[in-house]
Amino acid sequence: MTVISAQAMIETLSTIVGHDSLQAWADHPDHLTWQKALDPQSQPVAVVYPASVAQVQEIIKVAAKQGWRILPLGSGSKLAWGGLGVADIFLSTARLSQLIDHAAADMTVTAQAGITFQSLQQHLKPEQQFIPLNPIQPNQATLGGIASTRDTGSLRHRYGTIRDLCLGVQFVRADGTLVKSGGRVVKNVAGYDLHKLLIGAWGTLGIITELTLRVYPLPEHHQTWLMGGSPEQLAQLLPDFLGNSLMPTCLDLLSPDWLTSTHLQGDLGLRVQFQGFRPAVQVQGERLKQLAQQAGVQITEIPDPLAGLGAGSLGGGGLRAKFGLLPNQGVLGLQIILAEITKLGLGRSLVFHWGAGIGEMHLLGNESALAKIVTIIRPLCQVRGGFFTVLDAPLSLKQSLDLWGYAGNAMALMGTIKQQFDPKGLFSPQRFVGGI
Repeated sequence: MTVISAQAMIETLSTIVGHDSLQAWADHPDHLTWQKALDPQSQPVAVVYPASVAQVQEIIKVAAKQGWRILPLGSGSKLAWGGLGVADIFLSTARLSQLIDHAAADMTVTAQAGITFQSLQQHLKPEQQFIPLNPIQPNQATLGGIASTRDTGSLRHRYGTIRDLCLGVQFVRADGTLVKSGGRVVKNVAGYDLHKLLIGAWGTLGIITELTLRVYPLPEHHQTWLMGGSPEQLAQLLPDFLGNSLMPTCLDLLSPDWLTSTHLQGDLGLRVQFQGFRPAVQVQGERLKQLAQQAGVQITEIPDPLAGLGAGSLGGGGLRAKFGLLPNQGVLGLQIILAEITKLGLGRSLVFHWGAGIGEMHLLGNESALAKIVTIIRPLCQVRGGFFTVLDAPLSLKQSLDLWGYAGNAMALMGTIKQQFDPKGLFSPQRFVGGI
């Protein structure tokens, strides 16, 4: 980085965004919370809130010239996730929060990256449409943050992930150039899908300023069912869910703590949601009850369709992780994982999206036990065709653990992509897998 005083840096940035859209790092009310995203030795100078894409471009042009490292964020709701980065500037898209276009007839919506998910859903509701995602903290999570972390939720079973829903992205490159990839139509065969690379890249390839997503009609009716039983009993139901017998929109295996507020008992829980026209939903609900009875599984309908989504029912603190298992290994894998967690006396809450083979967990306990469980669970997942990634943990664990545990063969390719998009390493340094 070019040697320049903090005050000179602030003055340079204020000429772009104005004094009212910039705060010195030490004066920002969230700086202690946001510091959790950084290596303790990294001390940013300022937080900037550009009000236009042009301002984002100018900030990046200056940063590229001076060698200033940038950590992009929206509201900061998932800023503690990922590796400990380094940054000179925090660039927030919170003021880039406009709805650009809602083409209801074409089933698409285009919005700026800083719009909150809940706000965007409210814009779509009058047209009886919605974005079929259920991210963590929807009232705070921004569209750009959801895309950057690929925070999708339980509806992925029916609708896919945000990468599947994303039709186009506008982003600013590391030299300040504005780039558009994809379009505003569902069927688009023009050019490469460069925008797919930015989904789940943790802000390491560019600053997303605008996204176009596919939307769906709001379902007329929904039913959500909760079941409790043994792993063997629940495993009997998988062929019906993956075949044509039932068509759920949500299919989540749950740790037994999810059953405590109900009369259900079991070593595992299963949450199933159906959406659609009322008669079809009711028919599937009756069919599900029949299958549950045949398998000896307890079942009850729950009113709140996807209450407490994500592994977050334990409150704050502890260790949060994303993990994967092959769907046909889900029941057995979850059973073994829960047994290992119990041995160490950890508090736990787990959700496993059965059809997708992806899950989230939240664990509470002392740091030595949390560190040990990572070394136990990760190989258990990997031998079952999956993975184990630490999203958030106490600082000492983040410093000592391999958060990503990547065992694939694509690191060289990912490094090449990073070099092509961001040769100076300005965007979100060290936040992504392999220290990218």
